Amino acid sequence: MMIQNPSIMRYLLLLTVYWLASWLFYRVFLEKERFLRLNRLYLLFTFVLGLLLPLVSWSMFLPSPNWVAAPPEIWLPAVAIQSELTNATGGGSPLNWSKILLTIWALGSAVVLYRFASNLWELSRLIRTGQRVHHTYYIQIKHPEIAAPFSWFDFLFWNGAPDLTENERQAIIAHELAHIQQGHSLDLLFMELGKIVFWWNPLWYAYRHSIEAVHEYLADTQALKSIAKSDYGRLLLRQHLLPEPRLLIHTFHTSQLKKRIIMMTKSPSSFFALGKYLMFLPVLMLVLLACEDAEAQKEVAQKAEQELQEPTYFELVDTVVTFDPATQEEDMAFVKT
Repeated sequence: MMIQNPSIMRYLLLLTVYWLASWLFYRVFLEKERFLRLNRLYLLFTFVLGLLLPLVSWSMFLPSPNWVAAPPEIWLPAVAIQSELTNATGGGSPLNWSKILLTIWALGSAVVLYRFASNLWELSRLIRTGQRVHHTYYIQIKHPEIAAPFSWFDFLFWNGAPDLTENERQAIIAHELAHIQQGHSLDLLFMELGKIVFWWNPLWYAYRHSIEAVHEYLADTQALKSIAKSDYGRLLLRQHLLPEPRLLIHTFHTSQLKKRIIMMTKSPSSFFALGKYLMFLPVLMLVLLACEDAEAQKEVAQKAEQELQEPTYFELVDTVVTFDPATQEEDMAFVKT
């Protein structure tokens, strides 16, 4: 195995293939399982793995493709031919699609970076101008602009709600505290940084959506230790009516309400379901070998096509044989015609 420097297009293509295979495997086999911590680890691991695998060459594990016979090589003096007609006619230069795509990508990345920085600034503003209440495991921020409870790293943004019972209040705190203690904000921060580069790739949004869902399932599991499932479900419905903040945060309010309720009422996964995670290894190897074999075959085909398209130069040569009757000797010479 050796690290190589792939072209940008090849890297992005393989990256998309690896992400697609990993995410589809999660959707089909793992998403409905109750192994929530394993699902979180799987999503983060395969996301990072997709970034790294295109940089690795697996050619040494594959047989060398020798189905294309190399044509015999004949070296001839190189002749430089300059076309006067091309320079004279000129013509408009073709569009540089590489520069166009690069410009679009840069503009999109600039917009994403601006929104990312704006969200961070808004969070910092709420922290600076809000009222701080220090607790054992978190810092509560109270601010008039906060409608629904949400968390970001060690901060829990919530003004409190007088219409909630003590059990409901403790359930909301337990939910947000799970986000804080389990480091879910680190996952979101990492994904947002990746969005600056991969905002154009729909698989980034698929991964982000799946990771957020797992975060909510984990937090709900922690909250259900202090409240009955039926009461917690009604609490989710009431909180769902509150306006949703558009920041880089974990909020008790979420649009994935139906999935959260289904996961809450789902029975624990059996021990044998763990075998599904091992199934990913052969699937990954098949994808790796298929991609590497396709790249190798493509490279050989391009090389053969390039050799066939290279111009071949011929010289007509004749053989002249002379005979001297006086000496009875023959002489042979090669002349160009």
